[in-house]
This record gives sequence, C-alpha cells and structure tokens, in this order.
Amino acid sequence: MIANGTTGTFTIAGIISQSGGTYGITLAGTGTVVFSAANTYTGATTVNAGTLQLNSALGNSIAGTLVVGDGAGAGSDIVQLLLSNQISDTAPVTIYDTGLFNLNGFSDTIGSLAMTGGSVTTGLGALTLGGNVTSYADANSATISGNLALGSATRTFTIADGAAG
Repeated sequence: MIANGTTGTFTIAGIISQSGGTYGITLAGTGTVVFSAANTYTGATTVNAGTLQLNSALGNSIAGTLVVGDGAGAGSDIVQLLLSNQISDTAPVTIYDTGLFNLNGFSDTIGSLAMTGGSVTTGLGALTLGGNVTSYADANSATISGNLALGSATRTFTIADGAAG
C-alpha cells in the first residue's frame, strides 16, 4: 500500500515488478503518486484516495486490473494520464462513484469497463474498448464524456435500471 501525505507528489521512477506470485498496489493517501516506468506487476492497482498519474514514456504503467475509487465517502479518487498508452490493452478497469478516470487529452486502450457511478473523461483523447461496458445501479450516475472508440469488434453495453436501493 502506498499512503502519500496530504500534499506533494511521490514519483516512482523505477519498474515495479513481482516475483513468486501476483501482487497489487493500493493508494490510500490523499496526495499524488506518479508511476513513470513500464511496470510489470500484474496484480490489481487500486486508487482508494488521492491521485495516481501515469507517465511512462514506454507505456504500460498498469499491466493488470485497475480500480478507481472505493465508493465510500466524499473524497475524490483519480487516475490521470500524462501520456498515451499507459494501461495494458487487455486490463479490465472498474470505476466506483468516487472515482474519476481522466485521460487528460491522451488516448488509451483498455479491456472491459465496469462502472458503479464514477466518471470517465477523455478530453481530446480517446478511450478504446477491448471489451464490454457494464454499469451497475448506484445513487450517482456513471458518466463517460469525450471520445469512446469501440475497437475492432461489436461491444455490449449492460446498463443497470435505476439507482441503488
């Protein structure tokens, strides 16, 4: 777990890898953490608080599952691209109602997209889907704003009916 302070930026410039298992990373602080290498760990990356900025010149800062938001509280949990192609093309992305996936004008391809509230915004960039989109019922609407590309296949959008009870 990375728990950055309430201010400032913590940059991880080296490759984060794993050995002998599958390990993930959870961000739990309210500051900003920057991944600036092509990481090879394949466990989940979870942003429960604060901001994770992805800035690898070689791409693929995230090789495994990406979870943005914890759905709890009034905080903001943000993943922001600083360059294109930061997430593995097959990685599933899940966004909860406190989460924002901000492509920041850059482009990326992901696997499937699941949303329980939360937001995706692309700016001038584009989010290309490598899988389907599922939206689950929540008191807050799930929104995708900007440019969404369906990739080279037919995609299914499964949208829950109504707000959560």
